[in-house]
Amino acid sequence: MKWQEKGWLKKYLATRHHYILHQEFQRLKAQKSSTAAFDQLIYELMQTTGLLYGYPAQMPYSYKALLKSIKTEQLTDRSRWKIILLECLLNSALTANRYRHLRKEVDFADAISEVGYRIGEYYISLYPDIQTSTKSSLLSRSRKAGVELSERALEARTQHTISQEEFWGAIVHSALSFIDVYCFHPWIQAYPDDKKKEKVVQGHAHLRLLMLYVLSSAAWANKILEKEEKDFLQYYLSLAQLPDKLKEQGEKMIEKRIGMADIKWQQVKSPVMKRYLLEMATMIILSDKVISKSEREFLDELRKKLNLSEQDAQDSILAVESFVVEHWQNIPYLHQNKDVEAMKMYLLAKLKLYLQQQLPQLQYYLEEQDDLNSLLQRSQIETIDTSERKKIRQGLLDAIQTTPAYQSVVVPRSVLTYSVLLDTLPEALFTSSQPERS
Repeated sequence: MKWQEKGWLKKYLATRHHYILHQEFQRLKAQKSSTAAFDQLIYELMQTTGLLYGYPAQMPYSYKALLKSIKTEQLTDRSRWKIILLECLLNSALTANRYRHLRKEVDFADAISEVGYRIGEYYISLYPDIQTSTKSSLLSRSRKAGVELSERALEARTQHTISQEEFWGAIVHSALSFIDVYCFHPWIQAYPDDKKKEKVVQGHAHLRLLMLYVLSSAAWANKILEKEEKDFLQYYLSLAQLPDKLKEQGEKMIEKRIGMADIKWQQVKSPVMKRYLLEMATMIILSDKVISKSEREFLDELRKKLNLSEQDAQDSILAVESFVVEHWQNIPYLHQNKDVEAMKMYLLAKLKLYLQQQLPQLQYYLEEQDDLNSLLQRSQIETIDTSERKKIRQGLLDAIQTTPAYQSVVVPRSVLTYSVLLDTLPEALFTSSQPERS
């Protein structure tokens, strides 16, 4: 499959149907019983891929046959972005009630195809200036023309992501991509009601402006707006393609510092959107150093304005910091940061306190894993071999994955070696696992 040539989207969807239609249909059926809101489900998917943070960390699925077929190890970063964005949009749409009553795989396949040719129409409604000219009329409702339009829209929305190696470029595209995926669900749900769809489009524009408010506030957190930061805000504004009235507000915001009181926080109702805004602000601050006292005070003020609990905010910030540490070597915009080791030590100190708070959850997990618990008990009283140490390490990493901050993100495995885990996890976790003595 040649990702830079016309027709890749049609071929990818056909390949997807061939290899994982049954598995994905079963996953959707199981998802129907979930009590989680659609945005939570989508957020968890996007977070693990890295789409939220400006780096394509991993594919949004683990189907070996499909991964082998599309030759993931040979994909460029831009091709990965296209697949990740497409998959996130598909999942956003498929959580809508419009597709909740599918009973047959053939209907599920048809739903995916429909979403595939609606993506282009959706993007045109959001970004009228997007370059998606096609030989077919944009008014055509045929699936062939729709898929072609969707393909060109996805190309347009990912063409700058990787060429901008600076932090700012990556974050701009991540922020806009999140809003795109977040709003695709209500947009597809409203189809074919034009008035309801237009309301979603307007809401999308206001979210784009709100994101600029938050990014601007974060850039001003240390009381100074550097030229690089100002350029970044202007870059975001150019890509956001806001309507004239909102664009004017954005331009004024860049020229003058915006206070928390000037932001219309009441329009942020989704807990997931609130969490993402806090995480974006965290990423801005983490771009050049460990979070300072004044910047932490800013994040705490932002948390209060978003009406997030301290625990939720701590979990969210810890998740972002862990992602950054885990993928540091692979993220171009972080390469010039000189505080890598300091960041790791800082993260481990925070993680140690966090895991102490999560001791009951960790103990519960170990109690359910008889083999792991038995091996852990032996390790306390005798020397174990390398393979057993690996099993313990994997089991402890899995235990951490069950805690709130890590349920939907990558645990910083590269940092948490066997010895580091033993030093970081609560001592009571190991003593409580020892067999009782008569």
